[in-house]
Amino acid sequence: ILRSLNDRRIYLAYQPIVASDTGEIVFYEALLRIPDGRGNWMNAGQIMPAIERLGLGRSVDRYAIDQAIKVLTANPDLHLSINVSSLTVADRAWTRSVAMDLQETPDIAQRLIVEITETVAMEDVAEAQRFISAMRELGCRVALDDFGAGYTSFGQLRALTIDLLKIDGSFISGIAENHDSRLFVQTLLHLAKGLDVPTVAEFIETDAERDILVEAGVDFLQGYGIGQPVMNPNFMAKKTG
Repeated sequence: ILRSLNDRRIYLAYQPIVASDTGEIVFYEALLRIPDGRGNWMNAGQIMPAIERLGLGRSVDRYAIDQAIKVLTANPDLHLSINVSSLTVADRAWTRSVAMDLQETPDIAQRLIVEITETVAMEDVAEAQRFISAMRELGCRVALDDFGAGYTSFGQLRALTIDLLKIDGSFISGIAENHDSRLFVQTLLHLAKGLDVPTVAEFIETDAERDILVEAGVDFLQGYGIGQPVMNPNFMAKKTG
């Protein structure tokens, strides 16, 4: 990881998120990729625990957001989301440095969605709200990732002033066969609707899962069954496939 940082061999793959009603690509999520030295790629799920244990989350997040800004600059119609770690959320110096980059380019900030996990937000709601407010003041939107995993209360969720809720993938995988997951997702969607916050369903792999979620009223769809993450996507494409 350190070698990849020093050699600037950290890359982003881009996975499309589509509108549930039209199937058109609305934005992409930028996902971390690092070469393992054996011809394969390590994804964020494999490397982020080590990155956070080493205290490198802020450096990696800074590098990733710099790359995202470059891509947004080169593609004026593109909208991107990008995850940040718990260390980044609590680091006010990090927030100020990003603010310096974005305050002169509000058009780019308006096309950037910053994602934090529900677990991170619940660790310190006040600190999370400070971070969210700072990002939104710049013009960015903020998404709450892994929604449902932390069992956020209605009051806490309302206090966070989130722009987008991404339903935890553990409730999506196998939803066609799991009645309990369908009930729980419907509950999450009802809560989001009450707050007037759009929703994304992640980890969709099958047509059956997609159909259930569309019927349930999810606004946006994401997953390998919708579109694979790729390094050099055609950002001009309107639909996947």
